[in-house]
Amino acid sequence: MNQRSLEMNQRSLEMNKRSPEMNQRSLEMNSEVSGDEQRSLEMNQRSLEMNREVSGDEQEVSGDESEVSGDESEVSGDELEVSGDEQEVSGDESEVSGDEPEVSGDEPEVSGDELEVSGDESEVSGDELEVSGDESEVSGDEPEVSGDESEVSGDELVVSGDESEVSGDEPEVSGDEPEVSGDESEVSGDEPEVSPSLKGGGYRPL
Repeated sequence: MNQRSLEMNQRSLEMNKRSPEMNQRSLEMNSEVSGDEQRSLEMNQRSLEMNREVSGDEQEVSGDESEVSGDESEVSGDELEVSGDEQEVSGDESEVSGDEPEVSGDEPEVSGDELEVSGDESEVSGDELEVSGDESEVSGDEPEVSGDESEVSGDELVVSGDESEVSGDEPEVSGDEPEVSGDESEVSGDEPEVSPSLKGGGYRPL
């Protein structure tokens, strides 16, 4: 019995000696688990931050799209205002008076892009109009262009499309009397004088 008691005491002593080691290992395991939990918390925190950043970027992109949409509506408003300016043209050459100019010679040929008149608005598209054939010389005021747009008044005629540049003196018209489409332009009185506002560079684009 004494022998067994001694063995038990010996084992107890060994266990007591091992107990600090076991406690140390237990502490190490707990610290490792705590470190893993800390890492997990950090990863979750980073994930939340990245989600917030992505959400903020989406909101900024959405705001940019709404701003672009607003800019497009403003441009559309400007185009409408330009269209209104084309319809409302006032100035010196609202009325052209003078005798009907006599035109002798062949009818001048106009080459280049076709002049399209749609609705009330005269749209000139394409490159500069080139006049070939007999050179036409027109003296006096320019006659009114009639058609859908019967009256053209104002210092400047606003034409959409490419800019038609007219430079130099007013061309002299020689040849047969040109045909005017649309309503007849009224020309009465003495021979009109050319308004300086229509000489050269009188057209501007939208």
